[in-house]
Amino acid sequence: MNWSYSGYRQFKKCNRQWYYSNIVAHQAAKEPFRKEVTILSKLKTIDAWRGDIVDQVISQTIINKIRKDEGLDEDNLLWRADRVFEEQYDFALKKKYREENLVLSEYEYYSALIDLDNDRGIDQETLDRARMDIHQSLKNFLDKTDLIDYLRSASQWLTQRDIQYPFSRFRAKGRPDLIVFFEDEPPHIFDWKVHTFATKTYQDQLLSYAFALNKANEIKPHKDFPSNLSAFTVLDYRLTEFQLLIDEVRDYTISEEDINETENEIASGLMAMYRVGANKKYDECSSEDFPTAHNPSSCEKCQFKSICKQ
Repeated sequence: MNWSYSGYRQFKKCNRQWYYSNIVAHQAAKEPFRKEVTILSKLKTIDAWRGDIVDQVISQTIINKIRKDEGLDEDNLLWRADRVFEEQYDFALKKKYREENLVLSEYEYYSALIDLDNDRGIDQETLDRARMDIHQSLKNFLDKTDLIDYLRSASQWLTQRDIQYPFSRFRAKGRPDLIVFFEDEPPHIFDWKVHTFATKTYQDQLLSYAFALNKANEIKPHKDFPSNLSAFTVLDYRLTEFQLLIDEVRDYTISEEDINETENEIASGLMAMYRVGANKKYDECSSEDFPTAHNPSSCEKCQFKSICKQ
């Protein structure tokens, strides 16, 4: 049983949704029901999808160019985003993710959208808005020349890197959008968001990443951690949330109280999950063991709505 920030948020929102995503769904499953749940687990809303595209372009293209000290041409990067957008939308529209014996690693442009899977469709205005939001988010990133220069000064960049560590008799993990390391400065953890209103802050998510990086380095450093990481305490780490769509950068500091609260949140989360059987295997539990969401509005866009036994 693993704890992660996103996984625990899903668990708190709806225990059963977490059950379908983490116990029933399995890429190698042969049983028809489990295969269907695995497909459903990959369905996303169009807003989540647009955020994924922005993440992909930043993590796979922009950071790679920064790593190689190459220029960042806006037109070229927006063209790249458009290509990903069009190819992924075509993949989802044709429901290629439902093909028999699909091997995900063979598809660069995998995508699955809830409104296409259930045949509700997506109107052109909604598609145009999503594309415009992607463009605006990337433009806002590229306009931050001071940030880009700062990222270029780093000695190492880790994008979308799983950081795992033991927590009591369980495990926990984090997956920051970006960690940058420097020769003589503490690491800096970044998280990109593409939210229309961005009223919620994500300091707690960034703190969970800082906790993960520090714990993993203390217990068993990953091979790609720099040798000087131990020279800094977790209180030295820098945290930044960039709300790309509204062009707002939010920097956070770390206190001892923050770390204690983060550790307590992980511990209480793991115990809450353990109590309902989140540590069990597929053949040891059932959907009835996992309560549905308290708020009915959570069910409206749930990808498991068609198979959930409420």
